[in-house]
Amino acid sequence: MRDLPTGTVTFLFTDIEGSTELLQDLGRDQFVRRLDRHAEIVRAAVVEQGGIEILTEGDSFFVVFPTAPEALRAAVAAQRALAAHSWPDGNPIRVRMGLHTGEGVLGGDNYVGIDVNRVARIAMAAHGGQIVVSEATRVLVADDVPDGATFRSLGLHELKGLEHPERLHDLVIDGLQSDFPPLRTRAARRNNLPPRRTSFVGRARAMADIERLLGETRLLTLTGPGGTGKTRLALEAASRLLDRFPNGVFFVDLSTLTDPALVIPAIARVLKVREAPGRDLADGLRRHLADLHVLLVLDNLEQLVDGSSVVGDLLDAAPRVTVLATSRIPLHISGEHEYLVGPLELPAHPRRGDAAQLVSSESVRLFIDRAVSVRPEFTLTDANASAVAEIVEQLDGLPLALELAASRLRVLDPSGLANRLERRLPLLKGGARDLPARQRTLEETIRWSHDILEPDDRRLFARLSVFAGGWTVDAAEVVCGGDDIDVLEGLGTLVDDSLVRARELADGSLRFLMLETIREFAWERLQEAGEVGILRERHGRHYESLAKRVSVALEGPRGDWLELLDAEQENIRAALSWFHERSEYEGLQAMAGSLGHYWMDRGLLSEMRTWLERSLESGAKSSYHALVLTRLSGVDYAQGRYTDARTIAEDSLVEARSMGDLAGVQRAMAHLANALEAEGLVEESWNLGMEAAEIARRLRDEHPRTLLVALINLGYSAIVRGMLEDAVRYSEEAVALALELDESVDGAAARCNLALALIELGRIEDAADVGGHALAAAIDAADPMLTTDCLEVVAAVETGRGNHGFAVKLLGASEALRELTGSELEPIERALHDRTWELLRHALSDSELRAARAEGADMDLMGAFSDAYW
Repeated sequence: MRDLPTGTVTFLFTDIEGSTELLQDLGRDQFVRRLDRHAEIVRAAVVEQGGIEILTEGDSFFVVFPTAPEALRAAVAAQRALAAHSWPDGNPIRVRMGLHTGEGVLGGDNYVGIDVNRVARIAMAAHGGQIVVSEATRVLVADDVPDGATFRSLGLHELKGLEHPERLHDLVIDGLQSDFPPLRTRAARRNNLPPRRTSFVGRARAMADIERLLGETRLLTLTGPGGTGKTRLALEAASRLLDRFPNGVFFVDLSTLTDPALVIPAIARVLKVREAPGRDLADGLRRHLADLHVLLVLDNLEQLVDGSSVVGDLLDAAPRVTVLATSRIPLHISGEHEYLVGPLELPAHPRRGDAAQLVSSESVRLFIDRAVSVRPEFTLTDANASAVAEIVEQLDGLPLALELAASRLRVLDPSGLANRLERRLPLLKGGARDLPARQRTLEETIRWSHDILEPDDRRLFARLSVFAGGWTVDAAEVVCGGDDIDVLEGLGTLVDDSLVRARELADGSLRFLMLETIREFAWERLQEAGEVGILRERHGRHYESLAKRVSVALEGPRGDWLELLDAEQENIRAALSWFHERSEYEGLQAMAGSLGHYWMDRGLLSEMRTWLERSLESGAKSSYHALVLTRLSGVDYAQGRYTDARTIAEDSLVEARSMGDLAGVQRAMAHLANALEAEGLVEESWNLGMEAAEIARRLRDEHPRTLLVALINLGYSAIVRGMLEDAVRYSEEAVALALELDESVDGAAARCNLALALIELGRIEDAADVGGHALAAAIDAADPMLTTDCLEVVAAVETGRGNHGFAVKLLGASEALRELTGSELEPIERALHDRTWELLRHALSDSELRAARAEGADMDLMGAFSDAYW
């Protein structure tokens, strides 16, 4: 029995990254020799600091130290020695290490307890060469860090199997690698902050000011012109303040919105607040935030200032909410504290040939960082230091200007770049007198990139500003072509000149976009050319045509089309806004009606309602009027407003009959049948559903999916009526037709109904097979409302099989999805849900129910489901 320390101890866990690959590459003998040498190095560092080996297994060490400083010194010494060792073939052993201080509880000749699991999880989250340390250890060694080493906060992280998030840090050691990929963990779910894409350079004083001000004011607005890095600064500040806001830090990107009415839905979507029946979304959001202590980062509010009063309303209703906003102009609401984000720090008294002195400047460091991204071999030397100093001075240290200038190093050396800037950007000689000088300088930076373009490329650049959220080559050719402009060639030029960015999508296709600041500059050029009206019309008509094409395509397999519309959401909103602004209600109704499938499948119910209602507000009627009414009835039904759904479906039916639109009649009948059924008028619903199905059979050749949906509805209605064998028959017919049409989503809906009927018949194992396939297809299709229905069914199945914990997780996931979409369970699913919960309450304790429910609300649906079933 070893004399192991107890009480408060510090654990060190290490292992070799990629050991299996090393064994395969090196062969057994060479690998063993390197493994032994690695063990000698680690063991020497451990022994020197008084550590005790608890377990050595394969390539891993588990060590205990009486104090945290000893453990930290051992880890640093081991990493330094491993890095300094001359490994054969230049192929080093890379060891990841985790440190955690906790309670040393002995179980025999070893330690037991949660702290042992925690240190192992911390080490497994690290990368080779990295030391990751828990907050408990960092606090204990704060005044005793080895020379040449500093801590870097990595934020909150969720470690597998542990209930609470862990605040982690890594150690930056002079001379050793410090740039590691993100930890192999999931960031704590108290925030949705996007991961860094580029390094954060400078801004130490601004960061300190913002952290201080956010302790003194509840509304801090970072103002300044485009390109000063307001968003990046806000995100960095938010990431450093996670522990200040117990209920979370949430980032809301408003950069593509122009309609103030969409601010509340954008915030609600991020916070997963649903639109409750009988209560508007703003009221629901205020109630949700009333008792929460959160930080909301509202990004790019400048185009929504007219609607900024909603921010004040939220702050009034929620006394513990703090808002960090970014905007090019102040919001001008009560309680606002404005913080002007200026340029990066310039060299104080530059000795132009002194690279070592210049590199202390924030603006120089940012320029170097971005220059290396386009020319990896670039370094700051005494030879080019003068030119670099001139560049950052001419650009006033503005981040976007520096990035655009650095991109020119693809074809220019620093001296050539400085000379061109001297000619193109004389310091602040023009521009509006009421604009900050740096804003005019930024405009000239963009203008320089613009003015070197050929005339046709300039025209294309201006026309592309009509797109919101990016575009495809095909869309650019339709909207921006003509007048002998070669769109394909021009796009290549604009990408090379960093005025347009190209992004490769998962399917290998390319999508293009502009930074918002550059897009605004291009929009001004479009206004000067007098082409705004014609380009917005082309844009609106193009997306109207796309919506109509997609509406037809969605009668069949939907996956690729739904993903296309996901990418085009901002352009679709811009086109809808154009129709609305011009009171062109025929086009607005055509788009809104045609997009109904998409909005419903993606659970975008609030947005769907907004555009449908706007298309109807004039009272004008188009050939799409009945379709719009039917879609609106569907939204009401999904949100549990059954009486409204029935009334609107009745109006739609009258309209479709008056137009002689048989397909419209069938759609309206189907929606009306659903609403009647939900209101308890089962016989009327059944008769109408049968009539709708008969019409669907007559329309099968032209609208094959219509019959499929009608059969799904009949299967469900038969369950409501207790006609379970008929429900099985209709559902099986629907499944067969779905296979014939290669329609996986509707096939999942049919299987969900079939599983529900089988549950009622007591055929639990049959229901498990059918329901499992339905849920897998619904998750794969990213259809949130269908997924909730399937989750309820599979949860009932698992309850019947005795898998109570898993069933609760599924119900927790279903509840989380309903919160996200604002949808309600239909009556049959609601009854099933209540019945399942009643059984689970008798099978599990309250604490077990709460834990499993919370885990389900946050779980990876596909991963968890696959683990359980396959």
